[in-house]
Amino acid sequence: MTVPVLTLEAFQALLDRYGGELSSWPAPDAVAATKLLEANSEARVMLEHARALDAALANSPKAPAGLADRIVAAALKGK
Repeated sequence: MTVPVLTLEAFQALLDRYGGELSSWPAPDAVAATKLLEANSEARVMLEHARALDAALANSPKAPAGLADRIVAAALKGK
């Protein structure tokens, strides 16, 4: 398996796509991220921020059931 070399920009893009839990990433990307994290303190800070965002989103209030349908119906009614 060829392990890609990640830039900080590519690492941020992967964090944005997959979140801060590296075990949920595709294996080659997770391996490359682990190597970057071992060598780069800025990458470690980026990972901490992504994990904090993941936690905040996981603990955020959920929209009531049917809210999206009501919003769409109201928007269509206004046309």
